[in-house]
Amino acid sequence: MTFPSLPVRAAYLRLSNPAKRNALSLQVLRDLRSQLLNFNTPKNGRLLILPPFKPDILSDLERGEEQYDWLVDAAAWRRERKELPNLVVLRSEGPVFSSGHDLAELRSLSYDEVKETFALCADVVSLIRRSPALVICPIQGNHFHANCAAKHIDQFMD
Repeated sequence: MTFPSLPVRAAYLRLSNPAKRNALSLQVLRDLRSQLLNFNTPKNGRLLILPPFKPDILSDLERGEEQYDWLVDAAAWRRERKELPNLVVLRSEGPVFSSGHDLAELRSLSYDEVKETFALCADVVSLIRRSPALVICPIQGNHFHANCAAKHIDQFMD
């Protein structure tokens, strides 16, 4: 599926499993995680994501801990993230945005693979939440996941 061209420093995060209505299989989650890591890792190999929230995070930032030095210095931010996207657009292929987890696959996986599936899902969500690049998602089609259902926005705009 071809998506519209994006401006410079914007990238597509592709959810690609149209044959299974974009179900979140183990392979799809691995692919999403890999894409997110690539969007937040410059050539030097240093993963640049926002720190997890904790009460003393501001103290850590003020102390200038090396892990987060790029967050408190605008010049360092520009230098470190120079080749990385500032905007990530999550898009899926096919008529359904996502049908949630691949339940048929989950039934066939070993216990360890099921644990890996849910750990990967949590990791993907965490990488999206902690990405310094804005992550947006125009939902094109129905979406069923985590007890919610979303439909085309045009259905609500009339």
